[in-house]
Amino acid sequence: MSKSMKSEVLKHWFGIDTVLFGKKATDSLSEENISNYLTTKGSLLSNLFEIYKKIKFEPGTKFDTVADMIKESLELAETSKARARELLESESVTKMVREEIKDIGSVESLTEREVARYVIQKRRNAVAIDSMMLESALSKEQKELLNDWQGKVLVDAHKTLRDNLIEISLQ
Repeated sequence: MSKSMKSEVLKHWFGIDTVLFGKKATDSLSEENISNYLTTKGSLLSNLFEIYKKIKFEPGTKFDTVADMIKESLELAETSKARARELLESESVTKMVREEIKDIGSVESLTEREVARYVIQKRRNAVAIDSMMLESALSKEQKELLNDWQGKVLVDAHKTLRDNLIEISLQ
């Protein structure tokens, strides 16, 4: 693994915490959830590395210091969260979220407000993580490299691990 690839994956280590918590995860999670969170985040990043290998992505960014990498990670996470908020405000997505809120609310016997907060936060975090980790790496040609069975397994694993990480962060 190249040094720039290691830096790219490590950059996302810090970015994920910023998306989900706005700070370090260990400051936000209970002791019982920290281990599960760190294991799931490591698995997500390992899978991301496999996706990057599959699409032959080679990051061009090199960092002079760890502080520079963390700074870029935090900026990318904030940008990704802003993009996710914009997307969630679009009419088509708003309609889907409303339907999901209705479905969950009737099943879980929660107030509509509680369900709405949960669904919106979950969606925003998923879109922000995907944007942060995949958007710059996936050109149209590279997306096509994920159309075979192996690519589909990697993408499905990404979604599952991402969703599990978000679930842990909301506990």
